[in-house]
Amino acid sequence: MSKHEKKKLDEAGGLAAKGVGQPFSRYKEELLQTPEVLAAYEELGPEFELIASLIELRRLRGLSQEGLAQAVGTRQPAIARIESGRYRGMSVKTLEKLAHALKAKLVIRFEEEERVSP
Repeated sequence: MSKHEKKKLDEAGGLAAKGVGQPFSRYKEELLQTPEVLAAYEELGPEFELIASLIELRRLRGLSQEGLAQAVGTRQPAIARIESGRYRGMSVKTLEKLAHALKAKLVIRFEEEERVSP
């Protein structure tokens, strides 16, 4: 996530620790009630969805960032950068390694944009 994008999120209420202890989906739903957060989310939606699914699955599998890093063959700070959105150059190969370590199926596809009639 670039400094500009992070600043937009921070100005829009950020992803502060107030959601700690509740399911991510509920916390996300609450955050998206704020118009500024919703606008930032829609702009960065696919990236957020990817990161959120990674974190959620890692937690579901009972893995720490350190544990996932070991399974992937990297170090914990690399996983932290990916999960924070600070690393934006993930290759398909990296995503495949993460999926394999999480015993998950990687799905990447293009979808037609929704058309809005005038």
